[in-house]
Amino acid sequence: FDVVRQEEAPSVLERHFKDLQKKYGAVLAVDLVNTQGGEGRLHERYAKSIEPILSEDVRYVHFDFHRICGHVHFERLSQLYEQIEDYLKKHKYFLLNEKGEKIQEQLGVVRNNCIDCLDRTNVTQSMIARRILESQLQQIEVFGVNDTITKYPAFDASYKVC
Repeated sequence: FDVVRQEEAPSVLERHFKDLQKKYGAVLAVDLVNTQGGEGRLHERYAKSIEPILSEDVRYVHFDFHRICGHVHFERLSQLYEQIEDYLKKHKYFLLNEKGEKIQEQLGVVRNNCIDCLDRTNVTQSMIARRILESQLQQIEVFGVNDTITKYPAFDASYKVC
């Protein structure tokens, strides 16, 4: 049975993205589903439904996670990061100074579309969070300009547990 009738899906999707924009600002929709089989049909419908609402504040990126990363090559998510890095830098992250004063505000959010949230979504969001955290630590000069979390094995192990 359908949760939403097919003809209603585009208007429901538009309302959802308008709600996200009201709460968070710009929205980057990252579609992680396969392009084959049942997921392929979902991907096609999602891409078609989101097309009319794409704008400066709503961006869509498809990344066929299973085809590119398989079940073990998560380092290949760097290909996705290269596609979204400009968005992440433009829309920033929230940051306070040592006095607790806001010095930077986050102006957007990443919204994943996926089937099995515990797999693709978590791995993808973890990669994005890691990159943002590295940027924050570089900005507040805890890390050097080119330092990454992997340079600090104890910190890296703690990060993976959280």
